[in-house]
Amino acid sequence: MTTTLATTFDAVFSGFSDSSADWAQLRQWAETLDHEPEKNAAARGAFWHQATKLWKQTAPRGTFSAAQAEHVAEYYRQLPADDRTRGAILQFFSAVGQPAALRAFVALVTEQPPADATDTLLAFAPLFQADKLPVDDLFPALFAGLGHPVVAGAALDLANYLTHSNRVPRHPAAELVDQLASILGALVQQLQLVEENPQQFAATPQALTTLVGDCVGLIVAICNALALIGEPVVSGKLHQALALSHRQVRCEAAAALATLGDKTGLDQLIELAAFPLVRARALVLLEHLGAIERVDERFRTPLARAEAALVAWLSQPTQFGAAPSSLELIDESRQPWPGFDEPVDCFLFDVEYRAGEKSFTAIALAGPASDIVTADLEDLPPSDIFALYAGRNAEHEEIVETNVEKLSIEALALWQAERERLIAAGYENPDLALRGEFFGTSYWIATATHDGRPGVVIGDGHQARWTATQPGSRALGPYEIYWLFKGKLLQQGFQH
Repeated sequence: MTTTLATTFDAVFSGFSDSSADWAQLRQWAETLDHEPEKNAAARGAFWHQATKLWKQTAPRGTFSAAQAEHVAEYYRQLPADDRTRGAILQFFSAVGQPAALRAFVALVTEQPPADATDTLLAFAPLFQADKLPVDDLFPALFAGLGHPVVAGAALDLANYLTHSNRVPRHPAAELVDQLASILGALVQQLQLVEENPQQFAATPQALTTLVGDCVGLIVAICNALALIGEPVVSGKLHQALALSHRQVRCEAAAALATLGDKTGLDQLIELAAFPLVRARALVLLEHLGAIERVDERFRTPLARAEAALVAWLSQPTQFGAAPSSLELIDESRQPWPGFDEPVDCFLFDVEYRAGEKSFTAIALAGPASDIVTADLEDLPPSDIFALYAGRNAEHEEIVETNVEKLSIEALALWQAERERLIAAGYENPDLALRGEFFGTSYWIATATHDGRPGVVIGDGHQARWTATQPGSRALGPYEIYWLFKGKLLQQGFQH
């Protein structure tokens, strides 16, 4: 018999819906989602995220039982492997964090992990954030997932974190050194074959990126684990990893060897500091090893460190997934920056990605943050580009942006009044994109036409600020223009 979301709710959260309007609303939502299950995969994930939030807010500790866990697990098992609700349920278990929930988490993530790697990684995230974690309910059972690269990498990352932060007296994988070394050897051999003939292993560039990414992630986790365990017998496998062309793998293998007292590892780290992709990691490791002074000074400057941080950030799977084809410094200056008491070194880089005859270029920020917008900023002076990035990165409880879709009825009524003022001032067809709250002032950011030209108008109930825009898919839009406006306001505040 199929287990519905509503029956699962009743078995797990019964009693809460009688005393809380939020829980009662969630119960009604469960029934709604059950009516059209094929259309509601994304909504089911949101349901479990809301259940996680409400549980953490209202449920007393020590009340999540094995029976409750099994009801949720039963619902999980009937979902298809590619249903992203699975990741949200695993995240619920890890966020609850109690023994019964963690045992269910371990069983499901090692036996039937989500098809999407990102869902698996996100499911582990609450375990890194927990103040108290019943480690015995996680390890060594989590190592049953060593055959699945993403699960294995996440499990080892967690074990490495617990060891490095002194949360456990001994690395949870200390008894698995031989198995880890064997897996490392197999992964290194696989990557060697992939480097020699990538078409044999993947039909598309995307599939190749996923394959290499999974291998590299697990190799990095194993290298870190072997270094923390401190068993020199694995040095041979680590030397094999040094022979690969993949610099991230070489960096982590070198770090493990250096930690184990192997001079070759230290020499390799010093050499790798020359390469932006792994420079930041190499410098951190060399500082820890007390050998930072052996690195050429030009690779230790603020510019070199900012360049390295930017390339590493761009290479993350959530960004471009690879280092840029070229990177050129176009401006550097010390700027007052939100979140910093004193001016900081800021850098602008021209970033280019090339794939065959196609290319993409953009101007990226490095220094106080690594950031890039896809809009074409070439026509802006560097001072405006810095201001745009400062506005985009400003974080303060009195600086808030709200998309038009999320505005309340009351806010939309205020916008209608502002819209009439803008029309009276000569702005045609103002269409709201977002509202900005900036230290007590409300700004309405809308597209419009003025004197026959398209652009963006920012109104605050008293005056309107107009910026004409150019046609094209990468032209500045409402968000970029508001970030620039907000950044200039911040700069004015710094000057007073």
